Amino acid sequence: MYESARWVDLEKAYDHHVAEGKADPADRQILKRAARLAEVLTPLTKYYCTEAGNRVCYQAMQVHGGVGYMREFNVERHYRDIR
Repeated sequence: MYESARWVDLEKAYDHHVAEGKADPADRQILKRAARLAEVLTPLTKYYCTEAGNRVCYQAMQVHGGVGYMREFNVERHYRDIR
């Protein structure tokens, strides 16, 4: 997750640098690499975080038992939202 955020931040920084007209060809290469990696890593990060959230909510429902399905508990809302 942190690596994905790092590449997205680098992409934005180099994009801003190129837009100002201060970039040389090496900076443009780094921008292309950062854009490609950010494009690949972002959906993978979203998938991993969603799966982790599903596992956590499932475990929370198991801990609460049948009471976890009741609307009085936030576990039910989180379980619904993550799905």
